[in-house]
Amino acid sequence: GYLRKALIDAGMKQVPILSLNASDMERQPGFKLTKGFLHRMIQAVVYGDALMQCVLATRPYETNPGSTDALCDYWIKKLRDNITSASLRQYNKYIKEI
Repeated sequence: GYLRKALIDAGMKQVPILSLNASDMERQPGFKLTKGFLHRMIQAVVYGDALMQCVLATRPYETNPGSTDALCDYWIKKLRDNITSASLRQYNKYIKEI
């Protein structure tokens, strides 16, 4: 597709493309899309979206410059551990806390 052509034109033909469109998915040697991987990927996307919404809504009102970024870094570390363990209970708890 167009993305593959753009990568080739940019001299990066070795960069793999992960398509979420199952009907036109490019085969990747050594890469297997498992149920667990998809679960963690969706968690990461939702976490990232929720975190960025909070950061963008909070930063203009911060009284101590950099405090929003510090809190964001704290949550990124905390969420990274949860994505690795894939605990649904912890996921739900963190989404509410964010």
